[in-house]
Amino acid sequence: MVFENVRNSNCVNSNVSFLNDLIDTIKDIELLVFSGIIENRMRSDEDVTEVFDKVTKGIVFSENPHLMGVQTRLICHCKTSRYRWRAYFIHTYLTDPWMLISLLAAIFLLLLTVLQTLYTVLSYYK
Repeated sequence: MVFENVRNSNCVNSNVSFLNDLIDTIKDIELLVFSGIIENRMRSDEDVTEVFDKVTKGIVFSENPHLMGVQTRLICHCKTSRYRWRAYFIHTYLTDPWMLISLLAAIFLLLLTVLQTLYTVLSYYK
């Protein structure tokens, strides 16, 4: 499917192809809709993934230098260990409210233990 004339700069095709690279699962659609990047007026998020798969099946485009820069920065961002650890932490410990509460309680108890140890050591030297 061709979206643009030969005279145009291929922006629409490269944007659609870039979005298709971002969209792998239904959760990706939910995140893009939540972030305001795309607007979903279809029945379900599955329909959006199907549309992107069908539209980009026969797409031919030339590289857009602006999107290549975005894609390169996105790949570098995702490969940074700090962001990977942050994503792992959020997906592991902050998905359930009870996990968050227990994590905060554990941190609070650890701080109280450190304070108790500190006061015990300080009182010994006085």
